[in-house]
Amino acid sequence: MFEDASCFISSRLSKAKTNAILNNVNVLFLKDDVFQSDPGLISPSEIIVSNPPYVLESEKHKMNRNVLDFEPHNALFVPDEDPLVFYRAIVMLSKRILIPGGKLYFEINEKKGSEIARLLESSGYSEVKIIDDINGKNRIIEGRLNG
Repeated sequence: MFEDASCFISSRLSKAKTNAILNNVNVLFLKDDVFQSDPGLISPSEIIVSNPPYVLESEKHKMNRNVLDFEPHNALFVPDEDPLVFYRAIVMLSKRILIPGGKLYFEINEKKGSEIARLLESSGYSEVKIIDDINGKNRIIEGRLNG
């Protein structure tokens, strides 16, 4: 089990970088705190993909042990009273990083798709789409930054 979330994140970033090299793609991987990020350190981007914490604290009891025992809880859970806290912060940051027409993609809690869609639309995103996973559950949301 990873006791230290920083170690866990570093190992995931290392694996992602290796995969980018193997697939010959140009990707900027950034380990940062979205609540204190300096967008001036990031080059303008065409796409941002994020898998922020989105499992409600009240849903913890439904999680499988293989997830609870091996994933840092701060990478999984959000407070029930403010489940979109990470989405709001990333949306605001993305508006300063994405080029006009750039796309933002999130993995989402299947129960929060409509709320996240409204957040994107009210923040200057269009062509907002919720995409189902292989089980037919809302899992991904995408939006294009208006330019």
